[in-house]
Amino acid sequence: MAGNGYAKPVLVTTDWLADHLDDNVVVAEVDENTDLYEEGHIPGAVKLHWKDDLQDPVERDVIEKDAFEQLMGSRGIGNDTTVVVYGDKNNWFAAYAYWYLKIYGHSDVRILDGGRQKWIDEGRDLTRDAPQVSQAGYSAQERDETIRARRDAATLTSIAREEVRAIDPDLPVFGILTMDQQLAQQRWPFRVFGSMFAIFAVIALSLSSVGLYAVTAYSVAQRTQEIGVRVALGAQAAQVWWLVMRRAIVQLVVGLTIGIGGAIGVGKLLESLLVQTGTRDSATLTSIVALLIVVSLAACFWPARRATRLDPVSALRYE
Repeated sequence: MAGNGYAKPVLVTTDWLADHLDDNVVVAEVDENTDLYEEGHIPGAVKLHWKDDLQDPVERDVIEKDAFEQLMGSRGIGNDTTVVVYGDKNNWFAAYAYWYLKIYGHSDVRILDGGRQKWIDEGRDLTRDAPQVSQAGYSAQERDETIRARRDAATLTSIAREEVRAIDPDLPVFGILTMDQQLAQQRWPFRVFGSMFAIFAVIALSLSSVGLYAVTAYSVAQRTQEIGVRVALGAQAAQVWWLVMRRAIVQLVVGLTIGIGGAIGVGKLLESLLVQTGTRDSATLTSIVALLIVVSLAACFWPARRATRLDPVSALRYE
């Protein structure tokens, strides 16, 4: 057993890392908040992005062997390099990176005890300068699938407890969660607020549709005599229909212009609540604009259709 109480020499202290930064050691920062590296990192540390670097973009699984070899080489990591990973949130994704290197057989991987926060709390140096990394040759082993958890959580929890008990019977084991459970606990406020916003948006859309229908219907009623005169003078149904719809379209364009500008402005205040998307997501804005256009035109369709069927004699007598 290692001196720090672990079965293997996994953890290294901040003192150890500070003393070995100039040795054959590559320090890699892996954060849940991927912007932290640019705000300041341990001198010489390279960045590993938990999604862009360590996740297949199609299958959302471990990247292939050749892609892993290229990634390690681009970070200056060779087969005999000691890799020390650290990050935010109690080394959450640093532990993920540790497992990642182990599944491809890297022999010497360590985790910085206390992670990024401990380094900062001790007042140690941070830098924003990107390190100068030389391309290294790297040859990965085949994936060690035996260290992948493919069974149900209850079975794995029981196995984990037994393994820990075999090493140290007095060591308590609690709070064992799968990644999905861990994410669910951390993200539930965002799901609640997201659901609330979606419900409020549907209510607002319904109210605006009813309001637009009412305003358009009232406008047609107010212009009944005018429409009757136009029909009596030979106006066609399409011309009458366009007369009503044109005003609704002008209102729609003005409303969309103000709404999109407001959405982009307010979106900046909500950036901290967004995950893996931006406040100017073109697909989202386009779909919302398309939905509003369809709803608005549908709300104006029936008043416009009724206007085309007005009897000019009855319309001229309308008060």
